[in-house]
Amino acid sequence: MDVKSRLEHLSKLTYSEIGASEENVKQKIVVPLLEIFGHNRNDLDFEYGSQGKRIDIFIKGLPVDCKIVIDTKNYNEDLSNHLEQIGLYAFQEGAILALIVNGEEIRIYDPYFRGYSIRDSLLFSIKREKLADEKSIEILKGLLLKDNILNKSIKQFIIKREG
Repeated sequence: MDVKSRLEHLSKLTYSEIGASEENVKQKIVVPLLEIFGHNRNDLDFEYGSQGKRIDIFIKGLPVDCKIVIDTKNYNEDLSNHLEQIGLYAFQEGAILALIVNGEEIRIYDPYFRGYSIRDSLLFSIKREKLADEKSIEILKGLLLKDNILNKSIKQFIIKREG
């Protein structure tokens, strides 16, 4: 299956197929999403320890200046209530991107956007049902495609968005 059809599958999952829990969101949405963009499950560190905290997903093996941290929440959880937490994780790890995901939405933040708080550094918000839209695919490829992270073209994609 190609990227678009795999994203269409994710976008059409129902609440009952995913389930309410944070763990279900992690395993049924976030992990498959990362796999679609070239990340191997073995590259994902779950409940990654960081200065006494636990980051839901940390992607191993990325360049030191291209780290990504991911926080998952229950299906209907209000993501805005957890921005300080993901901001702290991003700061502790020096992450270039911080993602926070529930069953309905993926938010992508640039924690170092011109010194703004995490709350003001939202790059993209993508509703899950829109994952297979051309614009969403372009954004996700630019930011999550493993090759784009490894060759650091992710940085140009972020700069272009912020410019």
